[in-house]
Amino acid sequence: MAKGNVTISRVNTGDGQYMEIRITDGSSGTEFVEAKLSLENFAQAIIGLGYVECEIETRRLDLVGKKREHKTEMVACNGWELDRKDESAINNVLAPYEIDGWIGSHYDMKNSKNYRGHETVKVSFTRYVDAKQEGD
Repeated sequence: MAKGNVTISRVNTGDGQYMEIRITDGSSGTEFVEAKLSLENFAQAIIGLGYVECEIETRRLDLVGKKREHKTEMVACNGWELDRKDESAINNVLAPYEIDGWIGSHYDMKNSKNYRGHETVKVSFTRYVDAKQEGD
């Protein structure tokens, strides 16, 4: 059985309150389920009523059970001359580094705190790989 985290929160909005349950996969760190329940339905679920109605949203189910890997690279680019609004220009700079499933952070490319002189930008890369089973 996989490990994960559950977060239960009471949310206040201008339209009222509801309970929110979020489930995060322990391996990938991906939040993949969000459930919203009325306060009444949440109370019924807590006291043991099954099949209580809620709204659910799922996302990034393809990452559940995967292992998140992270690395930092110095990307050859003069960040000061980069048009930060031009996503295709950022994609072109990152493309040579985005191999084997690695995805570079566009935020890092746009953040001048990551610029190292006029020659490189410090960029975080992330990828998700199959998690090794116990005993592998």
